[in-house]
Amino acid sequence: MGFRFDIERADLTVLATDRYRHAALFVVLHTLLQTTFGPNVSRPRRFTQQEFTDVVTRVLHSSAENLATYLDEFDHTWRIVTRYYIDRFLADGVQDR
Repeated sequence: MGFRFDIERADLTVLATDRYRHAALFVVLHTLLQTTFGPNVSRPRRFTQQEFTDVVTRVLHSSAENLATYLDEFDHTWRIVTRYYIDRFLADGVQDR
């Protein structure tokens, strides 16, 4: 299964230059996309381009303070500790492209 969403050049710039935000976007999207399919998802939902765009905007383009607040709210809503997974993503040496 694959997903395809549109992003802007400004989004690519942030992804290429800010590894923390790159990792944060990966973790948040991974968490959200898990709710769209799979054997353990009893009521799958459709993940829209608008949802994707909203997440990209909040994670890649908000101030550091607003990003921290968003991640705290996300953690509470989804019962996850995003910073743990962000740190793992960064420690695993994901290469910049």
